[in-house]
Amino acid sequence: MVRYTGSMRWSRSPWVLLLPLAAALAAPIGVARTIQAYGVNVPVQDQWRFAHEVVAYVNGRYDLATLWAPFGPHRIVFPKAVMLTLAGWTDWDTRAEMWFDFVVVIACVGLLADLARQTLRHRAPHAWPWLVPLMSTSLFTLGAWHGWTLGWMMNLYLAVFGGIVSAWGLGRFGATAAGGGVCVVGGVIAAYSYLGAMPLLVLAPLALALHPTEGRGRAAGAGTIVAAALAIALYLVDYPTGATAGSLSGDGLSLGSIVAWVLKYLGSRFAVWNGDVATVWGIVAVAIAAFALGGFVRSREDRAALLPWLLLLAYVAAGGVLTAAGRQMGPHAPLLSRFAMFPALFWAAVPCALILGVHAWGWSAWPAPARRAGAVVALIALVVAGQGYVGNWSLGRAKTQQRHRALVTAVGCLEQGARADLRCLQLLSRANPQLVRRMSARVARLRLGPFAGVP
Repeated sequence: MVRYTGSMRWSRSPWVLLLPLAAALAAPIGVARTIQAYGVNVPVQDQWRFAHEVVAYVNGRYDLATLWAPFGPHRIVFPKAVMLTLAGWTDWDTRAEMWFDFVVVIACVGLLADLARQTLRHRAPHAWPWLVPLMSTSLFTLGAWHGWTLGWMMNLYLAVFGGIVSAWGLGRFGATAAGGGVCVVGGVIAAYSYLGAMPLLVLAPLALALHPTEGRGRAAGAGTIVAAALAIALYLVDYPTGATAGSLSGDGLSLGSIVAWVLKYLGSRFAVWNGDVATVWGIVAVAIAAFALGGFVRSREDRAALLPWLLLLAYVAAGGVLTAAGRQMGPHAPLLSRFAMFPALFWAAVPCALILGVHAWGWSAWPAPARRAGAVVALIALVVAGQGYVGNWSLGRAKTQQRHRALVTAVGCLEQGARADLRCLQLLSRANPQLVRRMSARVARLRLGPFAGVP
């Protein structure tokens, strides 16, 4: 069936979808090959702090209170539930967590692709399929090398997934009870996986309230506010106080330092090796978001299409502010690979937000020279961004190979049991190698993780 909207129409040719789909598979295939080649079945860093929970779960002595207990300032209910379930199925083969993250990002790309189809099919019906490779490439990046071969980073992957679920629900159902329900579900998945995702439980109800609908839309917005408020209140039950919660105070930080941190954070996906260049890209990111927001204010007919993408942009930016205030780390911290997935989500949303913003600003009425100049600037930016992406990919691959060699060495140390050299065990936990030595004995008795299948 061919759908028409004015002079625009869906093409009958299957190549319109097959070619972009093929292009969208390139980055996931590269990441999958990386996981296959360099994923090591051994707990790393924080995973050792959860080893006692895995042991309790496998022995049938796990309880919901332990699942609910905060981990520092985070309440990581969903990541721990996934970790324990996979551990029970696979004898805690940590590579299963890596592949879980991979599947989560596949789902993210699928939801973003459907959201692009929903919001662009009447405005740029020939363009939206070609945005899918950009979304896929943005999310499947070895700039996020720290997470692809470290399964416990699933908390960030689930936070990204929750944000996309909320945006997709808003775009698919609008300001209805179903839309509000999906927004809250996405917000709960995100917030109960990573504290930096908590702003989503505020932004999603706000987006419902701004949706250009009447009557039932307002009621859905009110219901979403109540549900989100309950989720936040539940989060704070038995929440830690004192030093743990105090890390979120942001003492000693200025507005300027937070803004500088967030700009570098947003632009890091194209210049992880250079903070100044990352800051420039961060300024570009904010400018595009402001342009799209201007289109939202300007054009009522485009508000419903723009709103889900603006929600994603605001979600990432707000999460960056919360991370900057909570982490209070040095000037290079926003460039760290462990934070890469949130900025990757920002840039996955940028193309659609930009196209919808251009449409809302009346692109067809712009003078021809202005349209040509805009297209040239966009093409140049895409080429420069591609070079930065490739640089990040190369650096991420080298870092992944380096960590793989270190982990293979560390697995050999684990086999020495109580005689294992603590300096070697620091390859698995820099902060607490003694914990690794102590817990590895219990893990070995149950034949879990690197000891699975060992006689």
